[in-house]
Amino acid sequence: MTDLKQIGPAPVVQPRSAYPDGVSPARYMRALRLVRRPVMLVSLACLLISGLVVLLAPTLYVSTVRVWVRDAPVTLDPEATNPRKISIDTEAQRVQSEQVLDLAGVTLDPGGAVRSIEVTAPPNSTVLQIRVTATEPELAQTTAAAIADSYLVVRGQYLEARQEARVRALREQSQKMGEQIVDAPNEAAKEIWRTALSEVSETESLAASTNTDPGRVIRGASNPVPRAKNLAVWPVSLAFLGGLVTYLIVRPRRRTRA
Repeated sequence: MTDLKQIGPAPVVQPRSAYPDGVSPARYMRALRLVRRPVMLVSLACLLISGLVVLLAPTLYVSTVRVWVRDAPVTLDPEATNPRKISIDTEAQRVQSEQVLDLAGVTLDPGGAVRSIEVTAPPNSTVLQIRVTATEPELAQTTAAAIADSYLVVRGQYLEARQEARVRALREQSQKMGEQIVDAPNEAAKEIWRTALSEVSETESLAASTNTDPGRVIRGASNPVPRAKNLAVWPVSLAFLGGLVTYLIVRPRRRTRA
């Protein structure tokens, strides 16, 4: 049996490139040196644009007011044995609610006069720190004071509504117990219902006399201070735009063989 001999030259096997796209870093550097002037101009333009954005942005002022929030009294909650602790998240939403903003005559607008309202609280505390950011110092201070006062009014209305609902529910319960006393089959049963009615009546009196004070302002609106401008726009804009343009201009293309 004879061996078959290959006819023609042996195929040339191209060595596999060590780089994923087949282009060495040296070629990138050579291409970068060739276009360094346009890249520098683009980077400078990015820097100038970033600077203009920062310089032309209006100065914002911040005023802070601190409000102590009273826990909801136990007499307003039929399932509570201790005053119910406030929820910071719930109260923060109440501060920024339409009801409070309308009462204070404030309109939030990221591009308007009053930019933002931030609510925070120290750990294990019932003190709300309300920070108002505005374009004018007087506006920031007066808005912070108005927001704090309006919040206390709205929370007071909320506690009063809970008090009215609690008293109404106890009064209805008392009426039903009175009917049970009349319908009781004997004197012993009547006495049991009278004892229960006495307890409910006492709870009703406590709920009706509960102090619904929502809290108070413990530190008025502070003197407005300028808010630091976001200088991070400089390096971010420069790095992103300059890097993108550099990549698009410098990136060599692999030649495709026919």
